Amino acid sequence: MLSALAPFDMTFSGLRVSDEFGKRSAEIAAIKVQAPDRVQPSGNVSFEESLERLEASREAFVQMRTAMATHDLSGSRFPHPFLGELTASEWLMVAGGHEMRHIKQIERQLAELRQ
Repeated sequence: MLSALAPFDMTFSGLRVSDEFGKRSAEIAAIKVQAPDRVQPSGNVSFEESLERLEASREAFVQMRTAMATHDLSGSRFPHPFLGELTASEWLMVAGGHEMRHIKQIERQLAELRQ
């Protein structure tokens, strides 16, 4: 069922990220982190509903991407629990990277189960 989801397109022309963001992103990619309680899975959402929510979120990002590429998004920053203060551009990059992180976790789990 995972193969039904196309990889998230992280090409955001015109969006800039800081050197600090790149450094912190590389650091977090290599470690296991615990998500804050507010975003922990509750177990109350079906797999199908989770996929539907993911697809709706992707569609929203795709619709925003064009409009966001025409604005300077570097002025406002919003906190991320592990990466620090991020610009809107950096938050968009986190969305795609976060999804890929989970896909790789699932692939590792599947590989272990198949052994």
